[in-house]
Amino acid sequence: VTKLPLQIDTSDPVTMERALRVYNGKAMINSVNGKQEVMEAIFPLVKKYGGVVVALTLDEGGIPETADGRVEIAKKILATAREYGIDSIDRPVLLGEIMKNDRRRIGIAGTHGKSTSTGMLSQIFLSDPTLDPTIMIGAQLPVLGDSYRVGSGGDFIFEACEYKDAFLDFCPNIAVVLNVELDHTDYFESLEDIIASFRQSIEPSHAVVANMDSENVKRALEGYDGWIIGISLSDENADFYPKELYFDHGMGVYTLCRKG
Repeated sequence: VTKLPLQIDTSDPVTMERALRVYNGKAMINSVNGKQEVMEAIFPLVKKYGGVVVALTLDEGGIPETADGRVEIAKKILATAREYGIDSIDRPVLLGEIMKNDRRRIGIAGTHGKSTSTGMLSQIFLSDPTLDPTIMIGAQLPVLGDSYRVGSGGDFIFEACEYKDAFLDFCPNIAVVLNVELDHTDYFESLEDIIASFRQSIEPSHAVVANMDSENVKRALEGYDGWIIGISLSDENADFYPKELYFDHGMGVYTLCRKG
């Protein structure tokens, strides 16, 4: 029986239990939904064998036409799962656990430009046939036709979103900080609050690639004792900076220079 992550997909609870009994690990169980009989059949298996379960927002009435209707079914599924002693896990926590197994974890953070920069870095990794990266991005990447990719090369490239401190559940060993500005004021009360969160987010990293043109990024770096790789558009004291920069059909063209 394989040791690789396994998703077991069947609507037959008897078949599901047979597979769970022989699988050497915690499987992804596909699936449960809001139908009472389905929850009563599947949740005891999840509790007994562990793993994670895919939840489909449909019930005896089918798939609701509205988002609110689907949310209500999701709430019912979560409430029923808790009755069986099954915990739920937030998406950032789950991603943080998944990425721990990759040797190189590159998180791109910043108030603006995260998706674009994550996409550009992903494209670079994908252009090398010797690499097979896992990618998680907050936008659809044309080369993937999706917003994620599961690879097996040991590289995890991900967009590290600051909203509600989601990026604090991630564990990058290489962090990229593009910029820091006051945003998401329903959660962050002040610029100081968001700078403090960015400062905390880079603590697990061995290295930080930082935009040294941003004073707030510099403030977020205060107290960090890892390797700082500074980038700048104009400061030749930065580790990397461009020369002869111009734009051709909206694309930046330049000579990349390294200090020293």
